[in-house]
Amino acid sequence: MRWLSRLSGLFSSNNVRRQRLRECLAQARVELEFARQHPDFCCDVCGPHGHRFFACSSAAAKAVSGFLAFHHVDAKEIYNLPRLVTLAAGYSKDFDHCSEWATALSAYGAIDREAKEGELEEALRLAEQIIGVVESAD
Repeated sequence: MRWLSRLSGLFSSNNVRRQRLRECLAQARVELEFARQHPDFCCDVCGPHGHRFFACSSAAAKAVSGFLAFHHVDAKEIYNLPRLVTLAAGYSKDFDHCSEWATALSAYGAIDREAKEGELEEALRLAEQIIGVVESAD
């Protein structure tokens, strides 16, 4: 009977981790949708269009953090998207091609000028691709 108790605990742990992943993905989708619906949102910290870039990067980071939490990696204190993707690649080969996307998305956050034509859409696309990898990762 002891093994049955351990097996039950294992399933319970998997369900909790799976729920955490779902929550992170839901938060990422909400943040990405906000960036899509409010392209001109401006805050004192990010400046013009900067918040949209931040929201895209943050959404991707939340999704990858959820994936890592599912794999017992506490990444709550890691905000560097390329670093998160590198960690995730250690658990799934699906993340191998995300490194370039994460680096490009992070670079948008450092822009200290008016966004050029297409940059905001590119940031949304990159974040969407990274979130998609998390959703389909094995």
